[in-house]
Amino acid sequence: MSQTGATTPFSTSSTLTNSPILKEKETQLAGSFLSPSTPPGASLIASASAILESVASRNSEVVFGYDTAEQFGVGQLTKEWSKTGSGATYVEMQNRSGAGLTLAGRLGQGTSSKKDASGVLSAYTTPEGLGQMVPSLASLPTATASGRVVLQVPAISVLEPSLTLAPSLAPLSTSIPILPDGFAVVLSSSAQETADLAAASYNVPGSHIIHIFDQYAAAREVRQIAYPGINPLSPAANVEQALHQAGYSVFDYHGSATAKTVFVVLKGLLSSVLEAIASKVPEVGVVSVRVLRPWNAEKFLQVLPQSASTIQVIDEVLHEGATGVLYEDVLGTILASSATSSVHKRSFTPAK
Repeated sequence: MSQTGATTPFSTSSTLTNSPILKEKETQLAGSFLSPSTPPGASLIASASAILESVASRNSEVVFGYDTAEQFGVGQLTKEWSKTGSGATYVEMQNRSGAGLTLAGRLGQGTSSKKDASGVLSAYTTPEGLGQMVPSLASLPTATASGRVVLQVPAISVLEPSLTLAPSLAPLSTSIPILPDGFAVVLSSSAQETADLAAASYNVPGSHIIHIFDQYAAAREVRQIAYPGINPLSPAANVEQALHQAGYSVFDYHGSATAKTVFVVLKGLLSSVLEAIASKVPEVGVVSVRVLRPWNAEKFLQVLPQSASTIQVIDEVLHEGATGVLYEDVLGTILASSATSSVHKRSFTPAK
C-alpha cells in the first residue's frame, strides 16, 4: 500500500521497524509546538497520534504505555512530557496475560488529587495487548467522574512469522465478546476524527472507554489538524452524547439511498475504502460502525435503507471459519426487527 505525506515513526515498508532516529525526529517535531497545554481549537501541523497523546497526557493522572504500542509510535511523546513534568505520569509496561490487573489495582487505590485529571487512567496498547488485558478488566471498579479508564488502541498488528504490519482488528473477535459491562468501544478512521474521538473519550465520566484508531495510515501522517477541546462543565451522559457533541454519530451511511446491497464494517482503513467505492456504485451502500459497544440496534435500523435486501457483514477474525462479533450484532438486530433483509457473513483473516 502506498503512503503519501510525512509519516512517523516506522517506515512505510510492510515490515516491522523500530527506528530510534525517526522516533527522535517525531518527538522533536511535536515538542516544538505541541504539549499537554496546547489550547483547544488551535490549528496545528501534526500527526493525529501526537495530538492524541497530548489529549491523553492532559486529561489523565497516569498513562500506562505498553511496549508494543510504543513500537508503533504511541507513547514516546507522553514519556518525554512526563520527564519534564509537563504532562501525566508515564509508566512503561509490557504486554502479557493479566496486564489489566495493574489498571484495576491502581484505580482501586482511590481517586486522584490532581484536579485537572479527575482520577483518569489511560493506557496505550495494541489489539493483541487488549486481548491479553480484557480478562483482567472485570476487576475494574465502576467508572465514575473521579476514577475511570481510557484505553487508546492503535489498530495495527504484526503478522507472524513474516513480521508484516497490517491494520488488523482481528483480535477484537475474541476480546469484545468477553469485555465487561461498563465499557464503551469507539472506532475512528480519519486523522481529525482520531483527534476528536480521543478527546471525546475523556468526556464520559460514567463509562470506561476503548478508542481504536487507524495508526497504520491516517493517524501517523503529519497534516493540518484542529486541536480538540473538552468542556469540563458539560460532561456527556454516555458515549453517544459525547460523540454528538463532537459532531459524530454512532453509525455513518454512505451510498445509494435505495441500496439493495449494504455492507456493514467497523470504522477504520477498510471502511474508508468501501465508503469511496459505494459513492460510485449504484444500489450499494455502506454502514460504518463508529460505536461497537454498547451496540445500538435502534440507531442501526434507522441508518439502514428500507430497500436493503442483502446485508454483507465484513468481520476480521483470527481463524478461518470463525464468526465475528459484528455479524452477531447485525444478525441479532435484524432477527429482532421487522426487517426482511438477509444477513451474510463475510469473514477474513489478517493473512488475507
